[in-house]
Amino acid sequence: MKKLILLLAMMIGFAVSAQTLLTTNIVLPNTYVNVPTDYTLSAAAPGVWLINAQQHYPTTQDFICKLDTIVGTNPTNVAVSLYGRKSALSSYSQIGSTVNWKLTTKDTVIVISNDTTNRYREYKVTYTLTGDSSVVGLKNQEFKQWIE
Repeated sequence: MKKLILLLAMMIGFAVSAQTLLTTNIVLPNTYVNVPTDYTLSAAAPGVWLINAQQHYPTTQDFICKLDTIVGTNPTNVAVSLYGRKSALSSYSQIGSTVNWKLTTKDTVIVISNDTTNRYREYKVTYTLTGDSSVVGLKNQEFKQWIE
């Protein structure tokens, strides 16, 4: 019973600590999705994009997003990370390295490319901002699986 209560507390903590922006399903035979967005990300909670891509073949992946400054308090850093997992019963593994945007330009396009074949079927992109009360705009997200 104690383990169940601890597990529920951890799940609630994660739900509070992350904001799911969008869940996208890539329906076979498609391997690509382009999602124009107009989200405002904040430092209060990491933004998360969940992608279900039930591909039957090993793939490599490309993820692309466009971030833009917003009038007001801008973050000192935006960390963008891509993760994958084989099923809802497994844990996420990071794909590639986290890309950090230090806001040296008004807007930027971030690309995370993975050239190592894997068999992930579920993906997650996280946006983590650094700086109190900071915000940034998320203008577009793209995800592509390459069948290898």
